[in-house]
Amino acid sequence: MNELTSLVDEMISDLRRRSFDDLNALPVHKDDHSKGYSFATWKDTLTPDVIRIVVQGYKSGLFGVGKMYAQGFRKTKSGQIYELGEDELFEFS
Repeated sequence: MNELTSLVDEMISDLRRRSFDDLNALPVHKDDHSKGYSFATWKDTLTPDVIRIVVQGYKSGLFGVGKMYAQGFRKTKSGQIYELGEDELFEFS
């Protein structure tokens, strides 16, 4: 799972550096596939000034049982970033 977590963390790091307007322009949901993994990026507009971004990674395993890992953050229009807690990531992992 180390490669999965590294890839998700790298994607989140890249998204974290983007401006609020760039993040706001993202689609609500986007699926990607790379290196044998599936990734989903989610954008939720919580208020006009707050966006939640989550990247969810999945690696299938034997008998359909796989590994899932998610990371995310909230970003305000003023540029403040708040990491999501386990309770906020639960539905994604």
